[in-house]
Amino acid sequence: MRFTGFWANQLRVLLAAAADVLIQEIRLAADLTSLVISQAWTIRERLLKLGARASSSVCRPVVHLPEAFP
Repeated sequence: MRFTGFWANQLRVLLAAAADVLIQEIRLAADLTSLVISQAWTIRERLLKLGARASSSVCRPVVHLPEAFP
């Protein structure tokens, strides 16, 4: 089944709209920071694109964040 029809395009539009709403809500929640006037790609680069290493210990999963992450 190929996803090149009408419903696939509708899904892409819906996901893009949801992403825009998410970025707008993040911008509104960041009242006293510099992110309140930033563009969408800046928010994505600073908050959403985060390189982390996931591993699992005996009891629970462990996420190792980079040292440069505030």
